[in-house]
This record gives sequence, C-alpha cells and structure tokens, in this order.
Amino acid sequence: MANGGGYEYSGLHAGIFLSGQSPARIAQIVEHFQHEEEGDERLRFATEIAGSLQGAYLHVALADPNDIAGLQDLLTELTRDQDVSMEVDILGPPYIDPDGNVWPAKPKHCEVLAFVRIWVERGQAQSVLDALQGAVGDVFDGASIIYGAFDILLVLDGPDYASVSGPVLDGVPTVDGIVRTETAFADVRRYGEYAEED
Repeated sequence: MANGGGYEYSGLHAGIFLSGQSPARIAQIVEHFQHEEEGDERLRFATEIAGSLQGAYLHVALADPNDIAGLQDLLTELTRDQDVSMEVDILGPPYIDPDGNVWPAKPKHCEVLAFVRIWVERGQAQSVLDALQGAVGDVFDGASIIYGAFDILLVLDGPDYASVSGPVLDGVPTVDGIVRTETAFADVRRYGEYAEED
C-alpha cells in the first residue's frame, strides 16, 4: 500500500486511549510499552497525552487485517496487572491524497502531536476526512475513519504546541459536517531518542 506519512501501512491498526491511573503510573506504562516496542512488531507507538483526554495513547498493529482475535489477545497482554480504563478504536479507511498517497492516523516518531477526535453528521465521515488536510495545512500527519467511540481520528505534528493548536482551533471548525471534537496533545520530544526513531 502506498504511504504519504513516511511509513508503510497495512494490516489491522488500533489506537488505544488509556486512563484511570495517576500520571506517574501512566508514565511507567508508556515507558514499558516503548521498551517492549523494540522487540515486538505489534507495538508501534506510545506517548502520554494531556488535554480533554488525560492519560496515554498507544498504537498497535497486527499483520493480518482480519486478526481481531489477535488484537484481543494483545490487549489482554498489554493490560495484564494494570488497573487502567481503555478505549480501543480500530482504524478504518485512511485519508488518501489526490496523488494516491495514504495518510492514516498512525503517529510516527515526531515532535509535538495533537490527537483530534472528531464526531461528524451521519453520512459525512468520508467528506470530512477528505477535507481535513486542506483545512489544517502542513501540520497534517494523517487521519482515519474510526470504528470506535467517535468517527475520525486526526493527527497533527509540528515543532511546538502553537503550530498544532492553531489549526485545531482555526482550521478544523471550517470543515462542514463536524458535530464536535476533543483534542489531546503530546510532546514526544520528552522521550529523547524515541522521538527521532523511524
């Protein structure tokens, strides 16, 4: 599959929002995930988040796009002995730009991120997805229709908070069909070399 964000995209992908623990405990969970990521191709990305959602965001992937059972097993592994609340959102169709490049809501190692959860009017998911890159500009890092608690996950990546919060405030609301949004932020630079890996 083609890619636009600098990474391959195939298989079954899910975003996991974790909450229900102290910030110190969430930091430990993220650190453990990042450490395990080196040896487990299913574990793709982890960061603490702040904003309307407080906790962590994890991204996982399985090679087989039909492996729901494998995803369930992985979720059991990740949360064993962890008293956390977990929202699992399976990534559906990603944004595809006019050149055919695929831009899924799959964060890569980066700087400052905004995770924008978007609810849309019934039947408007595809048209909203198609309009987001133009609305937010160069900080667009990907977007996917979601099978989960909301309709679209938009990921923005920039050098600082202002570069990603501005488009959330000024660009996202210009897209017709959006009912509401929730946004969380992460400064991935806090993890040092992890932010720079490919």
